[in-house]
Amino acid sequence: MKRIIRDFGLAWLAAAAVVLAGCNSAAPATRGAASGGGTSVDNPAPIITRYDLAKRCVVLKLDGHYVTRSGSSFLANGSDAKSAQRFYMQPSGLGRYLFYTDDKLLMTASGTAVSAVATPADGSDWTVDLSGGNYTATSLSKPLSADSNGTLLLGNLAAPLAFESASDCTVYPEMPTGIDAPTFKSQGAKQPVIGFAEVHSHMGMSSEMSDGSGNVGPSSGGVLYGQPINRFGVVEALKNCESIHGPQGTLSAENIILDQNPTETHDTVGWPTF
Repeated sequence: MKRIIRDFGLAWLAAAAVVLAGCNSAAPATRGAASGGGTSVDNPAPIITRYDLAKRCVVLKLDGHYVTRSGSSFLANGSDAKSAQRFYMQPSGLGRYLFYTDDKLLMTASGTAVSAVATPADGSDWTVDLSGGNYTATSLSKPLSADSNGTLLLGNLAAPLAFESASDCTVYPEMPTGIDAPTFKSQGAKQPVIGFAEVHSHMGMSSEMSDGSGNVGPSSGGVLYGQPINRFGVVEALKNCESIHGPQGTLSAENIILDQNPTETHDTVGWPTF
């Protein structure tokens, strides 16, 4: 039962990875290790809309200055793109992104501070908008800005942003699909689309209507673990389940209630060895 349920979840994650890969049909596919160790290829296509940022390697300008890194802080003080921090723009939703650095950290807001952290949090999820020719980024309901020294923070007034294409970004970890071919591209407005709809299934009862930002949809009460999709990707969707199922799965509700065998154990390690 565990294997069937988890395989079902893996299938959903693989399908979601294909969908996200097709969000930016103008951009060529990026290659890299599924664990996030690969580097993205150069993409010279222009960045016209906020959706063109998906899976792109970029450098960021804030109020005309390139954004650099100093320890865990981000500073708008660079004079050229060579000195700028490179970001891999990993989609976390429609028009929402994770700013992933080449040393595998995430630009994350906490309170008013903005810093580079290793573990994704609510403040790692940025909504990018375009207005008046300038981009803005918002997290935790506050816009990205900078203080008088150029240190990035969350302020009351959104700073104007600009994105420029770059190369050699570290690719964000994703579930491999086993597919090496162009993804399906839209045939245009009012044309048929290809896909499927799962209208009734209890197999993925893990708040399956949620992207991880809230508890939406049915819940399995700890019997199952993981999510078909998570805004922070497979690292969070299939993370270690020891906190819910106990050491070696000895506190799993499935063992106690369904299997009626509290001595049964299972591996709790999730991505990437699961």
